Amino acid sequence: MSKLSSFFLCFLFCFSETAPVNSSSLDASLCVSQESQAATITCSTLMIEFSNHTVELAEQETEVDDPRILKLIQQCGEIETCMKKSCYMTDDVKEDMKIACEGIKLKNTEFMVCLNKIGKVKPDKSKYICLEDREKTGKEPGDLMFTTKRQCTKGIMADICGEKAVEGFGKNVDTMNELAKMAMKYVNSSKK
Repeated sequence: MSKLSSFFLCFLFCFSETAPVNSSSLDASLCVSQESQAATITCSTLMIEFSNHTVELAEQETEVDDPRILKLIQQCGEIETCMKKSCYMTDDVKEDMKIACEGIKLKNTEFMVCLNKIGKVKPDKSKYICLEDREKTGKEPGDLMFTTKRQCTKGIMADICGEKAVEGFGKNVDTMNELAKMAMKYVNSSKK
């Protein structure tokens, strides 16, 4: 299972509960307003719906401009707008939602289409050093592909899928790494 898929599976649990109160910057007079309370309910509902749809699509291959992904991208905008009206959302929840939405946007790229293709094609490990066996490195190949072996990964993607797949490569890899960090944060917090 890819890091991105793992993230999407954890996503349901990350955002399926009501967001915690933002006590660090909480102005009690703002949070009692009907508008803020309504925004919180709306945001929570949107986030749960978003997470459910995200999990449904986690293991499915999608193409660029898949209507289901485009709908999730639209929902990201709605959630972002909604969270601005609610004083109940913590900065952590807002940041995690931002990262999650970047992940959805990433799923709507040739970069992700290419990663899915590479997962099926299984490139020749002897041709690409970043596909070394984990016995040699002590790490999963995926752990290295988007960190220390970025350039090798970029080469594989360009060879197999063409230059379009590596447009915005650095930003896309950074997004993958942010998603992985966020997923690990939730995995680690669930162990406590």
